[in-house]
Amino acid sequence: MAKTGLVFLLVLLIAASITIASPEEYIDGEGNLRLENEYIAIFVNLGPENKGRFALDVTGGNPEHDGDNNKPLIYGHPRPWTSYTTVRIDGENYIFGGETTQRAGRDGVYGEVTQEPEVVDGERIVTETQLGDVVITQELSFIESTTTGFPDTAKIRYDVTNMGDEEKRIGLRVVLDTMLGPNDGAPFRVRDQEVLQDKVLIREDIPEFWQAFDSLEEPLVMAQGDLRGPDLTPPDEVYMTNWGSLADGVWDFNFRPGREFYREGEFELDSAIALYWTPEWLAPGETRSYVTSYGLAGIDIVPGLLSVGLSAPGRVIFDDFTQSFQVMAYMQNNLDVTARDVEVTLDLPEGFEVIEGSQRHTRVGELDAGGRTQFAWQVAPTGDLVEQKVLNIQVRADASNTDQTRATRQVEVMPPAALELFLEGPREFSFIDHRMEPNPFPVYGRVTNTGGSPAYAVQAALALPPGLSLVSSDQEQLELGILDPGDEVQFRWLVRSHGRSGEIPMAMEVGSRNTRDTSVVDNINVPEWPQSIYLKWDDPERLRPGRVATALVMLGNVGDGVDFEFDIEYPADLLKPMYISRGQLMVSGEELLDFNRPDLDPDSGVISGFWGDLMNKDDGSGVLARIHFLVKDTGEGMLELKNVKVSDIYGAPFDLGIGDLQFNIE
Repeated sequence: MAKTGLVFLLVLLIAASITIASPEEYIDGEGNLRLENEYIAIFVNLGPENKGRFALDVTGGNPEHDGDNNKPLIYGHPRPWTSYTTVRIDGENYIFGGETTQRAGRDGVYGEVTQEPEVVDGERIVTETQLGDVVITQELSFIESTTTGFPDTAKIRYDVTNMGDEEKRIGLRVVLDTMLGPNDGAPFRVRDQEVLQDKVLIREDIPEFWQAFDSLEEPLVMAQGDLRGPDLTPPDEVYMTNWGSLADGVWDFNFRPGREFYREGEFELDSAIALYWTPEWLAPGETRSYVTSYGLAGIDIVPGLLSVGLSAPGRVIFDDFTQSFQVMAYMQNNLDVTARDVEVTLDLPEGFEVIEGSQRHTRVGELDAGGRTQFAWQVAPTGDLVEQKVLNIQVRADASNTDQTRATRQVEVMPPAALELFLEGPREFSFIDHRMEPNPFPVYGRVTNTGGSPAYAVQAALALPPGLSLVSSDQEQLELGILDPGDEVQFRWLVRSHGRSGEIPMAMEVGSRNTRDTSVVDNINVPEWPQSIYLKWDDPERLRPGRVATALVMLGNVGDGVDFEFDIEYPADLLKPMYISRGQLMVSGEELLDFNRPDLDPDSGVISGFWGDLMNKDDGSGVLARIHFLVKDTGEGMLELKNVKVSDIYGAPFDLGIGDLQFNIE
């Protein structure tokens, strides 16, 4: 192979249980970061060149097949560099990870690796790259294959976040340089086609999975890429071509339908696959995820003069989003002569039918010595499935000059996911010192998966009517991830009321990739808010002769837009005003709101000319002003609000309760 000249998450720790392992524990003999189980290994280039690029090896592989042990699935020794990922941002092509001087991606633009490849929790390898205002996180982990049922598949995930202030048009391309043991040019098998030449699949033509192997007689490695599924992001286009063309073209490349998989500019077969997600707009602060998978294929092979292989998902779930599943069969003539009158029959259990693809009974005719063919069906139930069951699917291959061969596969039908919701706000409110308590108040949500299969990418969002809002630190939509059967997740939002009273509805809306959106409503009963302007001492203990005591002008429950003016009378023989400061209602972030601080005549007994306006101050409760008095003498007195005018932003006056302040200085 002429691939020579090799040169040596945003991860947020959101729980104390998340740990990042020291790299030394996972570094292999070739200097790669390696994570493995008994089936496959994921290894990532630690750079400095090609940092973050990955490859896959088989370790123990299929327990029933020794031929795949310690063979590559993606080309990558001694260090991965041929498989790479392109991020297209506003028409410019950036390459994920560290820079390269080699053929694959050399003409792309590079950013900064902001998170070195790390093993997190001993179960995934995470790398992060920043490309201008865009942060890309690559996460590689193990998942169960849909056809083998073993964790022999790599989940390949990219999270793309727009950290800028403007929306960006972002797309993704993932190139996988497939390699099945020593075979670097194995054909791709898509539905009923053995793909040996450049081919593209677009949107509705993209199947649930594709497979690759060299021979039914003695297959070394049988690979599979999943393209559709509840936890996957279906690509918009899939290109099957030679690796050299994809290496040279970081987004657009030399694609020629009908051309064999000979490496561009060379004379060796070298097949590769590219998954494209079309550029779409991504808003500031928004994150988009792209998920695919690649690993081992589950194919039940029955050898014979006519060898037969049969593949289908080990488990299927019929719900509103998945109503059929893919079955693939392969046949190879191992006779030294032509097989005649060849026929293939798919036997399905009662209650199932073929809705797309090959006929259940297909007359192939003649099949040359060494010849092979394949078939694909989409199978669906004819009615509703109520109970969990195991299906026996069988393919029979017949020829007039050889014995019949049968392959059988079991498919388990699982009950779908079902989400049960709970939402509850406070049952009682009270008013303490002219203010509603609690406010903000907690709203508790709970989502439980009561179904028989996982719910993927579960999201919960709180919908609030006018008059209620989330506190600024809370997110309206929560990402709950995967909920397995029986899993329950609880969470809380903090909600602020802005003066609305009566019976107020709140709704929680929950959805996932494989369940219908559903919602639950809870009503809270908020009593009438007493709207008021009143006076109180900040610290009554300071009301002693010779000390400075602070009187607070308080506003209660008038909403988020207010114009005000008032005067204050005070006993000049007991108190001497020293200075006036604004309250927190008159400050918005770093902005000082309009507030007139009156001039002081220490002996007049009146402070005239308070006025101002405040906007967007939650429920309009808090301190308008602070008046700092020197306490002159003992005796009884009163602070009185005079000439009070408080109106909303439209000029409509409030009918406020006015609270004067009696006091006694001892």
